Amino acid sequence: MHLAPGQRAILSYYSSSAQAEQAARELKEAGFRSAEIEKMPKLSFPGDDSLRSYATGVAQLMQSVTDMEVQPTGWPVTEPLESHAYIITLVVDQQNANQALSIVRKYASIVN
Repeated sequence: MHLAPGQRAILSYYSSSAQAEQAARELKEAGFRSAEIEKMPKLSFPGDDSLRSYATGVAQLMQSVTDMEVQPTGWPVTEPLESHAYIITLVVDQQNANQALSIVRKYASIVN
């Protein structure tokens, strides 16, 4: 991703869809229109809970997740909600970054 001068990318991680949806709703009400919620499989890295490890795993899984767009007809989706995490990506002007960060920090488990 290439950011223009004066822009900042914010990545925030949520353990439930309700938290992510509330954060996205508040961001949009505050004028941040580019908030995107992504549903991702939760990853487990024994002994390392860092955002960097999580992001590395997400990058490795991106292609397989996008390939799973269509569920075959008749196959029930039986995965528990806990098997997914929710991520909001947002690009903001540096002058508005603190406002966006204060919103996502209310609901997010991790903010980068």
